[in-house]
Amino acid sequence: IRALVGVPAAEVSAVEFRFGFGKFMGAKYKIFRDGMGSYAHHLAKNFEMNLRCTVTGVERAGERVGVHWVDAGGTEHRAVFEGCVIATDGRTTRRIHRHLDEKRAEFLDGLRYTSHVNVIAALVRAPKDNPAFWINIPASVAPGLIVMTLEHNKHPNRAPAGKGLLHVDCTAEWAAQLTHKDDSVVVKEVMEAADAILPGVASDLEFADVHRWDPMVLKSYPGYYR
Repeated sequence: IRALVGVPAAEVSAVEFRFGFGKFMGAKYKIFRDGMGSYAHHLAKNFEMNLRCTVTGVERAGERVGVHWVDAGGTEHRAVFEGCVIATDGRTTRRIHRHLDEKRAEFLDGLRYTSHVNVIAALVRAPKDNPAFWINIPASVAPGLIVMTLEHNKHPNRAPAGKGLLHVDCTAEWAAQLTHKDDSVVVKEVMEAADAILPGVASDLEFADVHRWDPMVLKSYPGYYR
């Protein structure tokens, strides 16, 4: 549960455990040779894409759908389409969907999400004798961390030969403390914590990127799915 949601299991619905156990434990994994982003780029070849736009409203237009948005230059637009899929978090859906009934609006208003901080760390050398690509981290070992992905074990092109690439994920609680700190401070503190899992990675750091996700994932509560 900590690896999937970033919070202790006692805070969320038991369904989260059943989902995680059913979907991840003992499952076979597949990766994209050129990274996860390659899938989205491949699909985008078939569509006219307009990035850096902000959708401000989606509304019914008879039997069709009207979409309002502001482009990267600040110009407002409206167009009518046969249909629209709103693939956003609940808070964003609540803001832009203009014809939600009261019950659905109330449900979306009650949704809560976790926030997240993670560090992508390039290492001068890959950790020795560790073939895993994913390590779940118990709170008793490193209370601020939830999971570590050894990207160099996923595919040979993830890092230069002999070097390592780590993806270190923090708990939602620690992320709230880290998110406003300078990147250099976040890297130092997170890599020191990672050293408890893979000794030596802090001193082997070559460079790192910090990512802040808000929202991360939905935070359920006991009884939520009912």
